[in-house]
Parts: sequence; structure tokens; C-alpha cells
Amino acid sequence: MGYKGKYVVLFFYPLDFTFVCPTEIIAFSNRAEDFRKLGCEVLGVSVDSLDDHGKWKRDIEAVAGVPANFAMADDTSLTIARAYDMFP
Repeated sequence: MGYKGKYVVLFFYPLDFTFVCPTEIIAFSNRAEDFRKLGCEVLGVSVDSLDDHGKWKRDIEAVAGVPANFAMADDTSLTIARAYDMFP
């Protein structure tokens, strides 16, 4: 999926399976289609691998009973997190 020319709601969370902010993440998922109608994509970022993201997405769906309706980016190199000053 390309993001060029689109607005992006970029949200960071600590790690997959931590459930630090599950209500906010589920809220993004529930409103993802509303964002898309406005030409905006929702993208979650953590330092986990894509494999972990996939497992966690399935876990969110099982626990919350709703699909995780957003893309996830892996940032195992911390490149994105550092670019947004997420780490000191």
C-alpha cells in the first residue's frame, strides 16, 4: 500500500501484546474506514517484526471481537521512531 499523496494518521505503541492502550487502538480500527473516506490512512508503528504484528492483529480481533482494520509498520531498526523523536 502506498501513502504518497495521502494523509496518514501515524500512531506509535510500545510493543505488540502489551495492551498498553487497547481502547485507543481499537478506536482507530473502528474509524479507519471514516479516515479512508477522507483520503487518510491509519498506520500503527512499533518496533516489533511484521510476523509479530500479524499474530498481534489476530489476537486483537479475537479479544476485542472486531477486525484490526489498519496497516502496521515494523520498525525493528528504530528508524521511524527516532525520526519522530520517540526515543531519547
